[in-house]
This record gives sequence, structure tokens and C-alpha cells, in this order.
Amino acid sequence: MFVSLVVGTVGRTEEVSRLLDSLARQTCQRFEVIIVDQNPDGRLEDILHRYAHALQIAHVRTECRGLSRARNIGIQSCVGDVLGFPDDDCWYSPSAVDYVISAFRRNPSWDGLSGQVRDAQGQASAARQAKRSQLVDRRNAWHTGSSVSLFVRREVALRLKGFEEQLGVGAGTPWGAGEETDFILRGLDRGFLFYYDSMLTVFHPQSVTQYGRLSWGRARQYGAGIGRVMRRHRYPARLFVLECTRSAFGSVIALAGGHPGKARYYLSALAGKLLGWFSGE
Repeated sequence: MFVSLVVGTVGRTEEVSRLLDSLARQTCQRFEVIIVDQNPDGRLEDILHRYAHALQIAHVRTECRGLSRARNIGIQSCVGDVLGFPDDDCWYSPSAVDYVISAFRRNPSWDGLSGQVRDAQGQASAARQAKRSQLVDRRNAWHTGSSVSLFVRREVALRLKGFEEQLGVGAGTPWGAGEETDFILRGLDRGFLFYYDSMLTVFHPQSVTQYGRLSWGRARQYGAGIGRVMRRHRYPARLFVLECTRSAFGSVIALAGGHPGKARYYLSALAGKLLGWFSGE
């Protein structure tokens, strides 16, 4: 079994080096790395040259922007039996690829596998992650399917035609998140089987380190993506209201604790969710 890792990247260099360094240290080297380079310059040339002897790297240049578009371009170049989608600022433990290959070999009925996302200190860096291993369904897809820890069989990605390009970071739309959940939900609708393994971990920095204008705008975009996907996949209104209540409650708690910036972050997420839900399908 062979793995293809699709990495969309723009604006980062040191983080890309960290990812490639972690891949060069893998105990199992049965994988390729597809770098989908969205930079207008050649900032990655020296980095990729430095790892060319240690890794099987395909460097794909594109003028298209958006993480989902980058991943879809990369999918078309993959030769692996299983595809993974690490962000350019992720990194893997040395046994990660071996773990993924072994899991798919032991479980031939699985079409997709996902795991936890943690930072360098071992703290969860994706919101509301499930603590126990379980099959993925519509109920739990929102906290068992981060794209950076998602691995799928190649035929699944091809049959689903990749990720929805109107969703996700850099899409040029208000919908700045939700592409991985949309992907999984479409897969579930087609009868594919996804499993969440709490023992599988991919590392990623915390998405929010301080609360200010940048984080508020990002929260609104992320929330809009969530609302959009919930409406598109016909979630009951009561579940959407519950999702909004979490943001509202988070804002109240933050404000009561003397954290107005954090309170505004939750309110921005709430505004985004409302925008996504009421924007139609």
C-alpha cells in the first residue's frame, strides 16, 4: 500500500520545512508528497531541493488560490492507494504513515480514516474533538473529521470529485471552513465508511493564539462555512440552533471572565453561522 500526501501551500517556508522534516523521519517511506504551490514566487525551490534526496516529491505550480482547489489539483496527480491532506504548517510523528497503512490493511472495509489534531504541547488544536474511537456518522462528523488528519482511499476522493471549492480557506467566498465535513457527509451519503481513531494524531499549531481583528474575521468565515454546510446537508433547524447557542454561550462566559476580545470572537462565529445558514443552499 502506498500513500499520497497532498499539501496546498502559500506564504509559508519554515512551516513547510518542518512538515518535510517530519516526513523524512517516517519509519515507513511508502509515500509521496504532492506540493501544490500557490506562491507567485519561487520561495519553495531551495526547500524542496534540500529534501529531494530524502523524499519522493512532486512540485505542482498553480495560479489558483484556495485550499480546496489546491487539494483537488493534487488529487489528480496522486498515485497512492490512500490520500492524506496535511496543511503546510502540520507535522507528523515518525510512525504516522506506518500507522495509517496498517489501519487500512487491517480494516479493508474502511473508506476513510481520521484522527485527533494536537499542538506541540499535546493540547487539542481543533475544536470539539471526540475523545473515543468510533464510526463517523452525520451526528458526530463535526468533531471526528478534521481535514489535516483525514486519510481516504484514492477511489473515494475521485468518486466524490474532491473537495467543494467554494468552501475553505482562500476560496474567495464567505465560506471559510467546512470543506472536510462536507466531503465526509457526501461520502456518507454515497455509502462510504469512515472511522475516527483517537489514537491517530496529526500535529498542528493552535488556530487562535490571540483575539483581535484577524481572529474575529476568521471566526466569521469559519462560522459561515459551518452554517452553509449544515444548511446544504439539511440538518434540522434545532441542531443549527444548538450550534448557535454554543457560540452565544461561549461569548457570555468569555465576557463574564473579563475577556472581551474572546467574547467578540464567539459573536463573530455566531454571525457567520447565521450568514451561512440563511444564505440558502
